[in-house]
Amino acid sequence: FAVPFSGKETPVDPCCAVRFSFSVKPREVRTFTFFLSTASSEQRALNNLAKTKKYSFGQIWNSCQQKQRSLYRDNFFQKEDVILCEILSSSIFMPGKSRFPFPKFTNRLGIERLWYYGISGDYPLILIKTTERTKEKVQSFLKAFSLLKMNHIDCELAVCFSDGGNYERPVYSCIREYIRYIGLEKYFNQRNGVFLCNIETIEDFSLLGSVSAF
Repeated sequence: FAVPFSGKETPVDPCCAVRFSFSVKPREVRTFTFFLSTASSEQRALNNLAKTKKYSFGQIWNSCQQKQRSLYRDNFFQKEDVILCEILSSSIFMPGKSRFPFPKFTNRLGIERLWYYGISGDYPLILIKTTERTKEKVQSFLKAFSLLKMNHIDCELAVCFSDGGNYERPVYSCIREYIRYIGLEKYFNQRNGVFLCNIETIEDFSLLGSVSAF
């Protein structure tokens, strides 16, 4: 490779390319199993592959399935959350080629207004707009964001809403509780994390929309 890997990030969809020759007889079926290993160094990756020789394919497959189910069960992930995570990651890594393109926004404000909401602008931004009636749907986006963070993907999530002058702040309070429940408290109002934006003007929303990846 022209540029060395950082060794700090986990690949989202690891892949490989292998070319080899083999022969099959008429009506014959042959099966090949490939194991991929990712690690911080080449030797560690090779050591991981060497460990697979101790077990059969069925044992390894069952072990991976059990670990994945345990991960999803412990974090209350649903299939829809995983699909949403894939959609968000495609928007982050392939800007402009998302399967779900969003409207383009015109921005007349400076980056200082972005900082007003605590957003740095240094990372891909995921923008969500919700209301008191639809605030429950934010949970799935928070879970998908949690999956992105488990894969060490740099991005920020901005949840936009308007509580108006309501003293009880129903939307803000509800989403804050979701953040605690899902385990994203350490990312709240932090760079590379989650931000709750009580939007004051349509210009502010247009600003966030103009710099968002999704």
